[in-house]
Amino acid sequence: MVRSQSEHLFRMLSDLLTLAGLNTGTLGVDVSPVRLSTILSRLQPLADQLRTGKDIEVVWDCPAALPSIETDPLLLEQILGNLLSNAFKFTAHGRVSVRVLAQTDEGRVAIEVTDTGIDIPVHELPHIFDESRQVDGSLTRRYGGVGLGLTLSRKLTALLCGSLTVRSEAGAGSTFTVVLPVQFHATAAASVAA
Repeated sequence: MVRSQSEHLFRMLSDLLTLAGLNTGTLGVDVSPVRLSTILSRLQPLADQLRTGKDIEVVWDCPAALPSIETDPLLLEQILGNLLSNAFKFTAHGRVSVRVLAQTDEGRVAIEVTDTGIDIPVHELPHIFDESRQVDGSLTRRYGGVGLGLTLSRKLTALLCGSLTVRSEAGAGSTFTVVLPVQFHATAAASVAA
């Protein structure tokens, strides 16, 4: 229990430091060729830890033939780690899946994190990425967290020249989709950072 709480605290501090770096424009991007299957394999221990004590099936779907993309692997891992943490946090039982979809004709790749947990009310969807905002204040007490994970994930995705969107259906959970370019555009990233 102590180890789990200390890891949770470490992730929260890491998110706060990253957000501070983003807000001051001092966070750098270290781009290299990345295989998404490698990123997902590095996230599996986190998923195993988060599903402990829960009746949740975890599904990983990443085409073997998917080419490498140019991005910052640590920032992408942080984005997907935040999305996975949220998926498990708000899902008591059911399924959490991570699916990679190639959009090669558009020069992009999409990564979907889907859960069967509580849904997000339609009127809250426009605000879900606001800083320190949770859909319901009582959720903070019940599920924990400070409401920075989604804000940070969206800002980091923009820094990587991508987008982060959400869709949710009543009784069916939520899907967060990260779309990234296959080739990183440094000039676009610089304008986002500015």
